[in-house]
Amino acid sequence: MLLIIGHSIRNTNNYYVVAQHGAIEIWQGSFSPMGKKLFLIMPGVQPPEKTKAVYRQSDVFPLIFNYYIEQAEALIDVPGSPDFAGIKKALNRAMSFAITTDMRKTVNAKIDSIDRMILLYKADAAAGRGTVDGLQNAMAYLKKAAALRPGEIEANLINQKLESVRKQLNLLQPGKVSNPPKKPKPVVKPEPKQATVSPTAEKHEAPKETVPVKKSPSHN
Repeated sequence: MLLIIGHSIRNTNNYYVVAQHGAIEIWQGSFSPMGKKLFLIMPGVQPPEKTKAVYRQSDVFPLIFNYYIEQAEALIDVPGSPDFAGIKKALNRAMSFAITTDMRKTVNAKIDSIDRMILLYKADAAAGRGTVDGLQNAMAYLKKAAALRPGEIEANLINQKLESVRKQLNLLQPGKVSNPPKKPKPVVKPEPKQATVSPTAEKHEAPKETVPVKKSPSHN
């Protein structure tokens, strides 16, 4: 009984790759000594160059990972508006089969790229309304996109869009435009105060000389 259980546990770690009808079928061992169940069908995928009777997870998961990465990239290249939901779904499936750090980094970078595309698309749509609310929403979307580690070219594009949105907001909200700093006024030194004469002060003039007036003789 213990041997049967042991073989059944080990069998769940076994994978079988079958190529047929232009697709690859991946089968996984079930909890039984020899049983197996269909795990995944990948249309259009070529089988591994080196075939094995039994494969391990380290052999199969990279195949599945690459399948979903290619599926996401194919959806990105479709003309017209991208199927963002389908792309992220494929990338999230790829992440579930990422068994190394590099594989996880690859998926995270692609997810960030898709999220930036979604935010830029939303920013353009919001800014296109030409309203204050729309432009403010556009600026919020662009700031979120800038925080998702864009490359140099994409970062420059985001900055250009941010500057354009700021200018449009300034036109719609002239009262909220930040005025340039005022130039400092030249310091005017106060002129020296002139001495003032108190109104109560009396003017002291030199006494005038009085000339005696001669009286003319009276005629009797």
